[in-house]
Amino acid sequence: MQHFPYKLTPEYHNGGYYKQRRNVNGNVSQKQIEANRRNAQFSTGPKTDEGKQCVRFNALKHGLLARTIVAPSRNNHETQAAFDNLLGAFREELRPEGLIEEMLVEEIAVCYWRQQRAIRVEAGEIQQLQDRCGREDDNAYNDTLALPNDSDVYKITRYETAIEHRLHRALTQLDRRQKSRRKCRRARGI
Repeated sequence: MQHFPYKLTPEYHNGGYYKQRRNVNGNVSQKQIEANRRNAQFSTGPKTDEGKQCVRFNALKHGLLARTIVAPSRNNHETQAAFDNLLGAFREELRPEGLIEEMLVEEIAVCYWRQQRAIRVEAGEIQQLQDRCGREDDNAYNDTLALPNDSDVYKITRYETAIEHRLHRALTQLDRRQKSRRKCRRARGI
């Protein structure tokens, strides 16, 4: 049963994904095709390097689910060098031996890195709430923790919890492996 006079279906057009209106019969009208082509002439994106730099973070919301470990940011909170230093510090402290322990140390570093990102994102959400309310100078307001009541903060909290679980699991697995390795060495007299 169709409730609308048209249906939305995915189509590929000039290498991009978009939804196109179709009439009840499933056909796209010639008028719609011509309108789409005319409108496409106006949405060609930024041309200059400066314009491209301005819009390169448009789709980035918080970076908590980023595929890369070091997420790009406008204010360079994260750099590859800083992550490499953190990973080096974890390697020095935890002293992994073998591929699996090395993998667990990297997981610990990644989880810690993302946990710090989540804290920055959450702080930014709280700051935005305060800015929207316009009460930065109100001491009574600032003395209470006011979290924004929206789905973004809820998602951030869920991500933080998931990251904490991954971090705890990796630390526990590494600890067990290292204890087992030390126990085996003591038994062999090494």
